[in-house]
Amino acid sequence: MLFRSYRIDSVLELLNQQMSIILAGISNGDMQAQFVSQKNSSSGRKVLDKIDIMVKDKHKELPVDLISGGQSTQVGLATLLAVWLAAKKTTDKSVNCLFLDEVFGTLSQGLVDGVFEQIVACSKEVGASSVFVISHRDLDQQMFDKVVEITNTNGISLVGVANV
Repeated sequence: MLFRSYRIDSVLELLNQQMSIILAGISNGDMQAQFVSQKNSSSGRKVLDKIDIMVKDKHKELPVDLISGGQSTQVGLATLLAVWLAAKKTTDKSVNCLFLDEVFGTLSQGLVDGVFEQIVACSKEVGASSVFVISHRDLDQQMFDKVVEITNTNGISLVGVANV
């Protein structure tokens, strides 16, 4: 079996390109983010790669752990999709299915639409066969091929599948 490994610096440019395109679509161009490599060495001999994500919102730049919940969701989704695309481009292999669980709660409906557009574009690019979205939110069912609805009445769960 052959394994490939990449120095983080060699994939940062690709990750940042993907992140820029995806986050622009998700955030309506309001945010930018990039992966930043910081080389650390406590012993002076061995260098460790550490990646941070810096977010630029309008004129302010912040580390990803200091942004709002909605912004964090957008950057998290953009990161996930950027890594998904980068894996396909660097290895010609990809994850065939993507599961998104409750990722839309902090987003406005306009942002949800942008997220779906980016997910569909990335899915087509990597050739994924299935994207599963789990949500308690009432989403536009026209975005899906099939909708599975689970309802609970008196402790009994009913599952219904509808082709859209």
